[in-house]
Amino acid sequence: MIRDIHKPVYWKNMELKNGFIRSATNESMANAQHTPSEKLVLYYEQLAQHVGLIITGFCYPDPLEIVTKHMLGFTQQSQIKDYRHLCQSVHRKNSKILLQIVAGGDHKTKTINDYTTKELKRLPSLFSKCACLAELAGFDGIQLHFAHRYLLSQCLNPNHNHRTDEYQGDILQRGALCLEILQAIKASVSKQFHISAKVHCADFEPGGMTLKESLTFARSLQENGLDSIEISGGDYRKRKGESYYYHEAILFANSLTIPVFCVGGNRDIATM
Repeated sequence: MIRDIHKPVYWKNMELKNGFIRSATNESMANAQHTPSEKLVLYYEQLAQHVGLIITGFCYPDPLEIVTKHMLGFTQQSQIKDYRHLCQSVHRKNSKILLQIVAGGDHKTKTINDYTTKELKRLPSLFSKCACLAELAGFDGIQLHFAHRYLLSQCLNPNHNHRTDEYQGDILQRGALCLEILQAIKASVSKQFHISAKVHCADFEPGGMTLKESLTFARSLQENGLDSIEISGGDYRKRKGESYYYHEAILFANSLTIPVFCVGGNRDIATM
């Protein structure tokens, strides 16, 4: 079905003024307290005039998961005021906003294999706490970052995951930590709070996660209550052209009943 991307989009727990979604990008505009600076608030407010949904740049749920300087972090109630200001600015433009949450991994020289099982078991509670703070601040939902070689993406990739515990094996074993995080958040937030995820359709490298595995993982996320999914890929830095994950996104859309976001090279309005 071909639809007008400028018209409203109606989901189970969210209504968007149009079909344009601003995918998460690292703006490096957080202040010294790792909350949104006024510059970032104004930037999102300008975006909100045009797009139905904004997904923030990545946010850490624990200082141990910091990826880069001037990165957002949401770990305590004292930060709620600054994040509420951001959400209110976006909502005034009749747009919605999701907070993207990430665990850093090898971007800070610690890989999935360097974490103890006990350390990984902490992540569901850290993510759920961050999600609860996000809901208190007025976010419409969160996005779980399972892509782009960060820790949870490494967990899914057989080339990176050489663990010997319960988080190694087939795709559902490698994805078990992601499911535990999703389940912990679902148990902690309200039913109307939107939970999305960003996932590789494939790692596009020999021995990496395949398209078939990713589809299996996505169906498992849906079965565990995921509300929407954004389809990226392990080779996103090498891709060129228009809507370069479109065909993969179609496969996911045909396999799932939740909304699927198509990211990557979306520049031409007619193509979109």
